[in-house]
Amino acid sequence: IIMGKDVGKNMKPYHNMLRIYISHPFSGDEKENRRRANNIAWALTMKYPDTLFINPLDAMRHAEYAALSYEQVLAQCKCLLCACDAVYMAGAYQYSRGCTEERKTAITERIPVLTNGDELKHFIESHH
Repeated sequence: IIMGKDVGKNMKPYHNMLRIYISHPFSGDEKENRRRANNIAWALTMKYPDTLFINPLDAMRHAEYAALSYEQVLAQCKCLLCACDAVYMAGAYQYSRGCTEERKTAITERIPVLTNGDELKHFIESHH
């Protein structure tokens, strides 16, 4: 463990990379929602290559095979969200139970909630 004045000495360039969680609906048309979230993550990565975009619909694929309950998967998503610097609300998030829960978690944990491209751009630019 690096402590005190040595904290920044051994840091790699990627240690300071912004991590933005993409909250996107999943339930309903799972295949189409996964495709849409993947396209959003891809487009944002192309636009902001120095920012790490976390797409939980891809990150949590293993949960399907582990037969985790909805609540267990949502808890793991919230844990992942809390490791991020901001959450970007995408798709029809307003109508999604999971996205609503993720938004509440972000607010409770004081993680910025970004709801459109302008907010996202401003957040990224202000942190680089």
